[in-house]
Amino acid sequence: MNAGVCSYCFNKPFLANEITVPDAIRFVGNETDADCYEPLSRYWDPERDENEQAREAKATMDEVGLTASCYTLDSDFAVYDEEAATECVEICILRLETTQLARGRPNSSGPAHIAAWQYRRREFRRCY
Repeated sequence: MNAGVCSYCFNKPFLANEITVPDAIRFVGNETDADCYEPLSRYWDPERDENEQAREAKATMDEVGLTASCYTLDSDFAVYDEEAATECVEICILRLETTQLARGRPNSSGPAHIAAWQYRRREFRRCY
């Protein structure tokens, strides 16, 4: 079993803008015995493209010998407004691509890949 660290462990310094996601990843990789790190979308810079930040996080994890344990989509499915709930689902669907980038799996445009993504989208929408 791997041991890892979640981004949420750095909540206070993230919210105080004292560190960035790459800073946290470097700390975990250099100062702990962790095997993996869990990126959490709430800590991405809202002014920057999430996919670019996921690529940067993956490169930083590679640099310090960590893998992504998982990628957590920050979402709020407990909203009572149907329109807001639908918007939340759509944002999470878009973030599925970011998940692949954080894990280091390049996206493909092949027929099997496209069919798999379409299935995931349908199933995700059906569940919510």
